[in-house]
Amino acid sequence: SIIVISLLLSCKPNLISKVNVDEYDYVVATADNGYILTMPQLYDALYDSKVLDKGGVLETDLVRKFLDSMLVDSLLSYEADMDALKKDFNKWRIYKSQYHKYLLKAYYKQVVQDKVVVDSLKIVEFYNNNPDKFTIKEQVLIYQIFVAKKDLLYGLDSLKYNSLEEEEFFKAGMDSMKTVRELVDSKESFMETAKKYSKDILSSSQGGYVGWTTRGIYLAPFDSIAFAMREGDISDPYRDRDGWHILYCDGYLAEGVPPLNTKFYANAKEYYIKVQENEIGTELLSRIFENIEIEYNDSLLSADIYKLKKNDWLAVVNGIDTLIVEDVKRYENDYRKKYRVDNTTPELKKLMLTEPARRLRIIKAARDNKIDTLPEMVARSNELMLKYARSIISNDRYDIYWNPDDSLIEAYYNDHLDLFLAEKPLTVQHIIVEDSTLGEFIRDQAMSGIDFLELALEYYPGEESIRLELANLGDIDENDVSSKFFNAAMMIRVGDITYPVKTEYGYHVIKVIEKRRNMAFDHARVKIIPILKKQHRKDTFENYKNRVYDKYNVRINRKFYPVHLKPKKLRK
Repeated sequence: SIIVISLLLSCKPNLISKVNVDEYDYVVATADNGYILTMPQLYDALYDSKVLDKGGVLETDLVRKFLDSMLVDSLLSYEADMDALKKDFNKWRIYKSQYHKYLLKAYYKQVVQDKVVVDSLKIVEFYNNNPDKFTIKEQVLIYQIFVAKKDLLYGLDSLKYNSLEEEEFFKAGMDSMKTVRELVDSKESFMETAKKYSKDILSSSQGGYVGWTTRGIYLAPFDSIAFAMREGDISDPYRDRDGWHILYCDGYLAEGVPPLNTKFYANAKEYYIKVQENEIGTELLSRIFENIEIEYNDSLLSADIYKLKKNDWLAVVNGIDTLIVEDVKRYENDYRKKYRVDNTTPELKKLMLTEPARRLRIIKAARDNKIDTLPEMVARSNELMLKYARSIISNDRYDIYWNPDDSLIEAYYNDHLDLFLAEKPLTVQHIIVEDSTLGEFIRDQAMSGIDFLELALEYYPGEESIRLELANLGDIDENDVSSKFFNAAMMIRVGDITYPVKTEYGYHVIKVIEKRRNMAFDHARVKIIPILKKQHRKDTFENYKNRVYDKYNVRINRKFYPVHLKPKKLRK
């Protein structure tokens, strides 16, 4: 047996993981331009990617697929032409827009955020001197156990509750909640009891957590009960229009300025920093804007911006920076709405041009402060330029606007009729009983989460050994069962269960496992088009990959192993 185990282990394929990847330090791929990729580098790229974000084993065919994508992407860097990027109007503008966001963020950090001095005594003083900023309404921190009327009518004890008159029903519901209330007093924490017995979808999994709340949010008599409670109090059960509630108060704050505890200190600190940043930023901007000069292209100011060429110039800022039509299009619509005009007047255009002009002055100020020369900004600029330069080349991979013609769609439909024309449209399970009340009880049990086949094993008539076989009807059409049976099953969604359906054999409780609808060509085409587009994308990528591989004489080591990856959130 030891020999057999050894043989089995020796046949098991190697598995590369974070623990042993260094043992696989061999070259995976090379190219004539000097490109070399090792297995540890490939693993690191997989590890940093979104592949298998839930973790698991990536089989060798998928490792190879990722490698192809990575190689093509890397080789594009050697073909990227920065001059081509500068000549591409749209791509160059996108690059500049993205780069300027990072530039301004870094500038704001250096000249505003880093200038704020955080002093705990100043924060306390700020808190005490600004009661208007920190005054709160009276509020309580509430947890609840909640049961709605429908939870009793359709739950495990639905037969019991459905048989009661209205007054008896509400009394029974209150008695049930009193039992839950006794559990809290006797042996369980409120939070654990809420997890077990509360039916509120939003709060039950969090131990019944509702959160801090003020008056006037929830149905009466919530306010009169909750705001009479103090920390640690648990209410008696009460009923409102929605159902029955038990409340637990985990905190109370009176109206006014609350004591400066850890939570409110953190809020005060954040507020204090924002105030300081606003003061520093306002002073900085006033200096930047005090000498702004704009020369306008008066010949175009009366024109409709949407009818001008996108690179027509509208203004020059301080004799250096030019504003073109494309720079102000996004403002035009807002100004038309704000001032209720069909076209902005020359005066409105001048006002509108002030906004992008000011942005240009801030960008110049950032450059004057040498923000653009910081190593991280140089790296960011290069990264963005490379990204958009490569995107120009990568357009050759496939035509994003490609759509299949009717002949291709029709050919796919005819070649895959089994996908669109189902001989047996339903897959079902059923339980047959003699009594409709028992049938409703079985349905309630199944709807509450009990496995349908377990119920079949218990309630299906006949020999126990064949009950599951009888319950699993499998694939059916209208000729296999009665019309009542078939029509009832067709009316519900996959996973749902019918109310008892009477046929000559008794009452059937039916669960629909799968539905397959016949689909005519006109309806099927909307499903076929995405399939063909995906295939087109795959085919054109394959052709593009082969061309790039041939151009750079890419050589790939055929030795691949499955790769193990942790869940994305655990990768560091």
